Amino acid sequence: MVVRTNNIPFFLPVCVMAVVSCGHGELSVISGHAPGRSGAALAQGVQAEVRAALPAAPDEPAEAVPDSAPPALISAFALDSLGNTAMILTASDGAAAENGGWERNYRLGFIFSKDVDTGSVNSALRCEPPLGILAEPQPDYSGALVYCFTEPPSSGVLYTVSLEKTVRDRAGNTMEKKILWKIRSGGGRHGPPIVRGLRFPRIPGSASELLVYTPENLFADFPVEGENYAFDRGIDTWMELYFETVSGADLDPLSLMERFTFAAANGAIGFSPKSVVLSSFTVPKPVAGWKNLCRAEIRGVLTNRPCGGMVTVEIGAGLKDSAGNKSGETQRFLFLK
Repeated sequence: MVVRTNNIPFFLPVCVMAVVSCGHGELSVISGHAPGRSGAALAQGVQAEVRAALPAAPDEPAEAVPDSAPPALISAFALDSLGNTAMILTASDGAAAENGGWERNYRLGFIFSKDVDTGSVNSALRCEPPLGILAEPQPDYSGALVYCFTEPPSSGVLYTVSLEKTVRDRAGNTMEKKILWKIRSGGGRHGPPIVRGLRFPRIPGSASELLVYTPENLFADFPVEGENYAFDRGIDTWMELYFETVSGADLDPLSLMERFTFAAANGAIGFSPKSVVLSSFTVPKPVAGWKNLCRAEIRGVLTNRPCGGMVTVEIGAGLKDSAGNKSGETQRFLFLK
């Protein structure tokens, strides 16, 4: 038997017994009969049995393997106002894949193969034509991110949203390629105001001598003559614009005033708008066939001059209606005086 006194063993050569703590307060007794064995051999045997009974030592921690795998985008999708997935976006990859029916309140979501630096995603997102893209609250690193446009995409306009390959993970690895999506907004009560026609009095104050144009009438004659509009004198007059809008929507008059411009080469003619009205028109009856269009009358002062030139009537991009839809492109009429 092995007995330890002040860590010095002495031996009884007939029977070997040891009391071993096995953890959690439990005791185990290991014994064995070893006739004719030396004390040293018995000691070695006890030590071996003790070692065998003890819990295994934890493995040495494996050496960390550097992460060299690039992050990958698993999915891009649209979320509706309730947070449900409204559509899965198809990447262009050089093809003309188009994700139509994007609604005004949709948000843009991404799922990555691993946590990525959210700041790198924020700076890698682009939109053309330009639209602001705002990140929803997010940690420094995440594999799932949601974004919203700072203003609704204009209906009917095709936008290209891109994610540059500069997106990086915790180890600094970046994506292998840039990704593009084509998104077109539209449907339901979504559609930009589209200019369809213009009406102008050939003679100031006349309700019968009216000139009617469409945007397709490129370089049509704009007969503003000296006998009707005396040269170099400001004369009060008006012009009407007719727009196609979604059902039930009117134009935003302030938006129209801000985006309306009238210009002529050589200073041939000038028109300074003063107000926009959507009712109580100078000529109550609309153009035949256009009664279902939205009508706006722009009142102002026209100054005629004794020279000719190209005349441009223009409504800039961003024209809004009462439903919040916006045009994405500049619309214009081109005339010759």
